Order: sequence, then C-alpha cells, then structure tokens
Amino acid sequence: MQEVSTTELKEKVARNFGDKAKAYNMYAHVQRQAAQRFIDLSGEYIKDLDSPYLEIGCGTGFITQPIVKLIGGGTYIAADLSVEMLEACRMNVPDKAGLNILFEERDGESDLTDSRYGLIVTALTAQWFNNTEYTLKQYLEALKPGGMLIYSYLDERCFPEWKALCAETGVPFTGNILPACKPIAIDAQRFEWAFFSMELFTEIFDTPASFFRNLKRIGAGTRQNGRPNNPGAIVQLDEHWKHKTTRKFQVTYGITFGGIRRKFDSE
Repeated sequence: MQEVSTTELKEKVARNFGDKAKAYNMYAHVQRQAAQRFIDLSGEYIKDLDSPYLEIGCGTGFITQPIVKLIGGGTYIAADLSVEMLEACRMNVPDKAGLNILFEERDGESDLTDSRYGLIVTALTAQWFNNTEYTLKQYLEALKPGGMLIYSYLDERCFPEWKALCAETGVPFTGNILPACKPIAIDAQRFEWAFFSMELFTEIFDTPASFFRNLKRIGAGTRQNGRPNNPGAIVQLDEHWKHKTTRKFQVTYGITFGGIRRKFDSE
C-alpha cells in the first residue's frame, strides 16, 4: 500500500480528532492527568511571562483553561489543526477580563518567523510532527527575550505492554514511531533549561480490545503510514490476553516534559 503524504496525514489527524471532539473529555483520562502534571511543572513560570501567548494543539482546552487563569492581560492564541477541537476549546474556556483569547486553525509545523512570543506551549501534540526536535527548536526562535517554550509529548517508552503482547503472538506492532525521551539540543548561550522531566502514566482497561476502542474514541488511532489497524490482529491480541490471564490490561504511557527560556541577552 502506498504511504500517505504529509498533507494527507495531517488532514486525517485533524478529521479523526475533530470527529471525536465531543467525546474527548470523557475518555482522554491520561491526557487529563498529563495536563495537570504539565501545569504542576510549569505554572510558576507561566504566571510571570508576558503576552502574546501561543498554544499549539489546544484540543478541547485541558491546558488552555488553567493557563488562562495563570496569565495576565494581553493576547492568547489557542491553535489547533481541527476546527471542531477549536470550537470545543472555545466552549470550555471562559472569557477573562483584559485577555483577548483568539482561536486559530493552524498547522503546528507552520513557520513562526518573528521573535515575538512571551510563551509558546504545546502539550501532547509534538509526537505528531514529522520532526519533533526540529519543530520545537523552531519554536525557540519565535520567542522574544525572556520568553519560554513549554512542551510535552508522548515518547518512545509508550505501550510496552502492547509491544510485549505483539512479540508473544507474532502480530506486528502497529503503533506509531514516537520521539525520543531526551532533552532537545539547545544553544546554551541563547537558551537555558527551566525544567526537564521524563514521566510514566498508566491506564487500566478490561482487555486489549477496550484499549484500542479508547484510542479510537479520542481520535488518537491515526497511523502515520496511513494503513488501518487490522481487526483480525486486534482480536488475536485480545484472545491471547484473555487466554493467559484474568487480570486487567495495563497500558503505560511515557511522556516527556520540558521548559526552555530564551535568555534576555540573546537579541
């Protein structure tokens, strides 16, 4: 089967997340936990940063809502590929006096050419980029002196249980290739780390099949090679699991968090 183009993949990601925008908040449990951890790590920095603020991949507003409460006045741009997600975010984020909140359909890998942002945040979005580190480094260039990039993404440590089950059954692992869990390379004369953390989150499902259903429910089942999951393979994994144990199926997510500041003397 022919590989999909980058444009086709982005359109599919936007469509799949958009179709599930209304159900996302109900089923995205780990994503909600990771959003809270994001704020725990970054909140003390966010409240001291200047406008304008840019969020890439706002989704339904898990990150947008708490950030809007932390920041002062100015302009906050909440951007996403999916217009349905943007509308859900708009409904979930209340107005705040003195803060102009804009909702913008935007590709996270589009150029940000000017050094104007006091804050750029992207939470659990960068794993969809063609080149995660390259894009995050481009975000750094869009910061004004004193500004910060704060990010998180699903990393290569995700889904060891799924991978092990595939190895046991001989079924090919069909998950997407995820970025490395390591700090991105920065120019230490211009930028400095505020924090970096590699953390694990877990979620429990009745069976492997219920895990795959949940991925589909939140729109996260898009495969980068464009090929649909094989229902027969999912059944095989599920039957193997039920045959070998009566335990619930635990799924582990590796998530990398980082916060980088542009130095004031980096004009």
